[in-house]
Amino acid sequence: ALDREAYIYWENIRNNSVGTGGLFGPQPSELRGNVENVTYPDEMVIGYINVSTATEKRIFIDWGEEDLFTMECEWQVIPENDPITDKALWPQAWFEGLRPVTYYERETNKVYWALEKCTDCRVYSNSTRPDFWPR
Repeated sequence: ALDREAYIYWENIRNNSVGTGGLFGPQPSELRGNVENVTYPDEMVIGYINVSTATEKRIFIDWGEEDLFTMECEWQVIPENDPITDKALWPQAWFEGLRPVTYYERETNKVYWALEKCTDCRVYSNSTRPDFWPR
């Protein structure tokens, strides 16, 4: 949380920096913060010191329970090797667009596989943060 003065200072920095090429580019106006040069008091110093806390919250949503996606995803159990030909099946499944989801029977190397769009939300949607998320 920022106090009012800190918010105004950083908002002015942002507004001035957007059109001028960056934070360290020439500023179009004089922005004084709460930092001073005690040796040379007439020298302008840019900066603002504020003590605050940062908090972070991570939540997990069961997309199936919340009905966030309308796709149908079928899982299939694929053993590591074909029991008849002993041919490796997992590389073939990978190249067919399937991805491992979870172990079914760990001792027999059977794994649930599903289409990549069903296992990785970045494939079905995108990884761009919504504009309402804090930066």
